[in-house]
Amino acid sequence: MKNNTARRKRAGKAAPAALSAMMLIAGAGCTCTTINMVPPQQAALQPVSGPRPSLPLPPGGNLFPATASVSGTLTTWTICSPGQSVTKKKAIFYPPFQGPAAGETLFRGWIRNTTAGTILSNNTYVLQWVNPTTGDQGCAAKVPTSTSDVTFSVAYPNQYGMTAHFKVGGVPNATHTLELNGVWTTP
Repeated sequence: MKNNTARRKRAGKAAPAALSAMMLIAGAGCTCTTINMVPPQQAALQPVSGPRPSLPLPPGGNLFPATASVSGTLTTWTICSPGQSVTKKKAIFYPPFQGPAAGETLFRGWIRNTTAGTILSNNTYVLQWVNPTTGDQGCAAKVPTSTSDVTFSVAYPNQYGMTAHFKVGGVPNATHTLELNGVWTTP
């Protein structure tokens, strides 16, 4: 009986030591990663690779770049007012829905084909926006001084989702990744 009691005492002392050693090994093998993200309104605009065929962007907060691939059919239909004829091939850049900071009243953006490393001409697509809270929607206008940028009016604190509808002859390859870039700004 004395032997069994001694064994239990030794096992009882060894268990906490073994547990501590296991925790130390598990802790030493663990890697912690911290990701710091700057809110879109404060982020510095990163230049895209290759020349960007438009004037410098006005100051303002950045749209967090959103990526999408092309989906849909080549059937044509009309969207927005005045009506614009587009195919049903589109790239949906939401969720997430994003919006301007207080005082910012315009969105100005462009689409980059990250696979091809090119920026799309604003003649090849119509950027449609939707406000998920109110259901309002509309289409961006081409920036007259740019071959790539489009713009539309925005209001704080509204959030917006955007879809690029491609025109006949302007549909990117369905295997390519597209990225919507832009800024929330003032006139």
